[in-house]
Amino acid sequence: MENNENSFLDKNTILAIALSILFFVGWQYYVQKKYPQPDKKTVAAQKAADKELIEKTNSALITKNREKTVEITEVPNTVKNKAEVQTIYRNENFETTISSYGMGFKKVLLKSYSDRENNPIEFSELGQHIYNFSTYYKGQPVNFNVVRAGENLFVGRSFNNDFEIKKIVEFNPKSYNADITIQVQWKEGATRGSLETFVGNKAVDISSSMFVPAYEGPEFFVINEGSEERERVDVEKKMTGSYPKVTLASVGSQYFTSALLDESDVLPAVAVDYNPETKVAVLKVTHKPVEMKDKFETRYTAFVGPKKYDILSSIDPSFSQMINYCIFSVLSKPKLTMRKWLHGIFSNWGLSIIFLTIFIRLILLPINISSFKSMKKMQKIQPPLKAIKE
Repeated sequence: MENNENSFLDKNTILAIALSILFFVGWQYYVQKKYPQPDKKTVAAQKAADKELIEKTNSALITKNREKTVEITEVPNTVKNKAEVQTIYRNENFETTISSYGMGFKKVLLKSYSDRENNPIEFSELGQHIYNFSTYYKGQPVNFNVVRAGENLFVGRSFNNDFEIKKIVEFNPKSYNADITIQVQWKEGATRGSLETFVGNKAVDISSSMFVPAYEGPEFFVINEGSEERERVDVEKKMTGSYPKVTLASVGSQYFTSALLDESDVLPAVAVDYNPETKVAVLKVTHKPVEMKDKFETRYTAFVGPKKYDILSSIDPSFSQMINYCIFSVLSKPKLTMRKWLHGIFSNWGLSIIFLTIFIRLILLPINISSFKSMKKMQKIQPPLKAIKE
């Protein structure tokens, strides 16, 4: 009697596995050739140059600050008739320009990532004097006197008839985030206004179809009163919205985002706005002070970078919630974790996918064997059943 049982490791399966391995190894070789990694000497030279530039800038700013006397009563909080002062900050991950107007990040370049035209991923200004994490008061950017207090630390001060304000920005040199603290001392009899912070980016309008969806379209994400709210923007339609008590607010594409994780005692309100004419998506984060207190402080973590789970979760677990897994989050998160673990072993995404597939097949093997046995039993009883029917 001819044996019709099929083996799980028949020649076709072995051939398919061999071709898959060959394909992924070939693809990895192609990617390494097309996008070569810089050698260690080049990276070390770049880091040394960046460090030297930081030291020179820091020394120049300290000298300038010593020579310059600031008359406290004459520095307004508006930027009218005041020249913008820009300070460059670099670390191994990104480069940004800090503006004296609101002490925001006027321009952010992600060094390790590029778009389809091989240009660095960029977060640019959102409007006139409106930058990521700019501080506004009564509709105007606060004009700060910014001093570099350390390699990764910047301190800005501003004074007017209503308040004395101090803004501290401390960058994480190993990642894409900064810890920001704003301290306000209200003067006697002053009207206490709200502080506003802006987060956003220009939308990337790409062509899309049923087969190539526009994944780079902007997306708003907020955690409001403990619940997640996610809104994808139609680039051709205006969009507005508001949320009263927000802990996390972000706006960006499927792959990159700018975000604010609030750590203040009083949660801010967030207004959402997208303008189809300028293609700019903006979140306005408003901290409203307590009327009876003379001092007011806000604290938040600012993030501008890639939506990579390990990077986001290392900063704060709340940041990882920005990743949109759609309806497959229950399956996607453990698969992603497993694939990253395998990549750490093999240093090859192709091999990681192959071994992940084999691992999943092994998990499903008992179910497959049970199904296979049931099928064979059905095949055995088919002749009697056919005879009965006849």
